[in-house]
Amino acid sequence: MDICRLFPYRYRFDIFLYQRKAESKKVNQWVLSPQKNDIFHIKLKNEHYTLYRVNKVSGDSVYLALNKYESDREEGLDDIAAKGDTAYDNAQQGIAKPFLVEMAREGSILDIEQK
Repeated sequence: MDICRLFPYRYRFDIFLYQRKAESKKVNQWVLSPQKNDIFHIKLKNEHYTLYRVNKVSGDSVYLALNKYESDREEGLDDIAAKGDTAYDNAQQGIAKPFLVEMAREGSILDIEQK
């Protein structure tokens, strides 16, 4: 097999890994200080993806509005985001900041959009 033909794929894979590492570093920093209206890109245990919105931060607790929609692909998060604020459940889910940090460490929080 010709190594020159494989190099472009290897190069693209390296760029992908670099981008993931940079996103992971950002997530690990931002998860320590969530702000109201931040959007968390979440990978669920069933290999589906969804969005959580921060409604309130109080002390060590973060109150999240869970999105009503899921996607079976990470790229589907853009479609979910396009549904707007009405796509979030009215009920709030309270969660401790240390648990969010653990979720980020495990790779369940893929990205955080700060508004």
